[in-house]
Amino acid sequence: MIARDDELASLDRRLGAARSGSGSFVVLAGEAGVGKSRIARAVARRARESGFTVLTGRAVAGSVAGPYRPLAEAFMSGLRERALPETPELAPFRPALGRIVAQWHHADLATSTESGIVVGEGVLRLLRALAGQGSALLVVEDVHEADPESLSVLEFLSDNLHDQPVVLVATMRSGERSRGARLLHDLAARRTAELVDLRRLPQVDVAAMAGACLGAAELPAALLAALERADGLPFLVEELLASWLDAGTLTRAGGGWTFDPHGSPAVPQTVAESVRHRLARWEPADVEVLRCAATLGRRFSWDLLPPMLDRDPAPVVGALRRCVERQFLAADADGFQFRHALTRDAVLDELVAGERRDLAARALAALRAQYPDLPGGRCELAAELAETGGDAAGAARSWCEVGRRALAAGALGSAE
Repeated sequence: MIARDDELASLDRRLGAARSGSGSFVVLAGEAGVGKSRIARAVARRARESGFTVLTGRAVAGSVAGPYRPLAEAFMSGLRERALPETPELAPFRPALGRIVAQWHHADLATSTESGIVVGEGVLRLLRALAGQGSALLVVEDVHEADPESLSVLEFLSDNLHDQPVVLVATMRSGERSRGARLLHDLAARRTAELVDLRRLPQVDVAAMAGACLGAAELPAALLAALERADGLPFLVEELLASWLDAGTLTRAGGGWTFDPHGSPAVPQTVAESVRHRLARWEPADVEVLRCAATLGRRFSWDLLPPMLDRDPAPVVGALRRCVERQFLAADADGFQFRHALTRDAVLDELVAGERRDLAARALAALRAQYPDLPGGRCELAAELAETGGDAAGAARSWCEVGRRALAAGALGSAE
């Protein structure tokens, strides 16, 4: 846990308030890999050590999961080693709670008419009963994927926790356009939930995290430079270190570490498999747009994509919009870029050599047609594309032009 002291201290205060009967709802938001689940697990561990009853569940994408999925998982795990409380206050709510608690499930649920408010009140009372004389922590992960029924219960809880010994912690991937994401933002806006936006780690904290993982106060400069590819995401820091250790390019030497940047795998296997799995569910046309974009660089000019693909601009823009929604790309006033350098590398790694040469040649033709003088960094891009496309002479001419421009600007080191 590096550079998350403020977030953990805030959550500790929430746990302390719950012991005094003042509950709360905290939403941990951030992009994939930023450490939402890590913090949720840390809070759950601290709560258990403080005597809290802790229940955890996760929402999953798709209708196959069924209604109340994260809540059912949470109570199933929480009741695995304890009996259901038989307090009188729960008796009227047992029919409604049968939707969530397996032990109280009954055959007439399909025709029963309990409202979401009744289910929510039943969940709140069951949490209070499980806590006994203490307090309870309910953790619901990936609420952006949650079903409508679970969301209605979470909304009810957000409005009714203030005088209960219960803390609710939810995690949400930022940038999602889903019913769950909209609800959590609405709850934060009306101040029935606190939104904690987790940011990427600055490079100094990435170095501290790597040192903590490897048990070293000092690390090779080449290793720290290579870790910039993690883009400040704790998950990617750990994945890169693990892949380098497995490959033998990061090795212990005496009391320290040595690192060979040229022998390290470009993309950790877990990242490559994640990208491959996600792209397998896409339309082929959208995958082709993403591959063309990756050929152009991490930040790219989208106007080169229609000629590369021989398509009209409108469908290409639609595909880019979907790539943004799926968290592969980010958009700003200057254009588009891949959210993570490793994501772009993983997309390129899926291409065989012939495909990469073909895409690079198509990109170079579009670049020269659109910008004949190759202004700014486009000349360097042309050199890289020519090199990838197998045009050694064209690459040499472009690199020489890049050098001349640097020389004219007085940048002798770059010119060399």
